[in-house]
Amino acid sequence: MEELNMDKATEMYKEIIDELANMSKDCADARGVKKGKLPGTDAEQMGMNDILKKLNDTERDILAELIIDVYHSGIYDTLEKLEWLRCCKNMELTVEGEKLPLDKYEGIPNDYIGRRSDWEWPEED
Repeated sequence: MEELNMDKATEMYKEIIDELANMSKDCADARGVKKGKLPGTDAEQMGMNDILKKLNDTERDILAELIIDVYHSGIYDTLEKLEWLRCCKNMELTVEGEKLPLDKYEGIPNDYIGRRSDWEWPEED
């Protein structure tokens, strides 16, 4: 019975890492920059949309890539902190009562980087 739970926990862990890796490749703000208009009143109040109107498509694409890189970096930094808590403070994460195997592969941030780079999950024994 414990092995079944571990398989479910492993699958949940993989799903979380895969979802974060997929999320890191695109975000609403980057899409808005490419279109030349960021949604929300904050962007209007800051004058961001006025700036975006002055940029050509290539310049907006470059800015959108920077935003995606910053978004990716934020996810990575968060996972680094979770890894530090796991290693140094014995943090555990559970989902639906299942303890996730955070140390089963290469560590939380490395698993994320690997999956973001299309690394395949290792075959299970």
